[in-house]
Amino acid sequence: MALLERLGLGQDFELAFKDVYDIEWDAAVPILARVIEITAADSPR
Repeated sequence: MALLERLGLGQDFELAFKDVYDIEWDAAVPILARVIEITAADSPR
């Protein structure tokens, strides 16, 4: 929610992401991709 609030106030996505999660978006992308990969692999089809 904090990210959406900052975006709603007009803050740039990358700056808002860094402020909220304390990690740069570019550094977070591979981590998030791995989490999605693991989650999808564990999901029943």
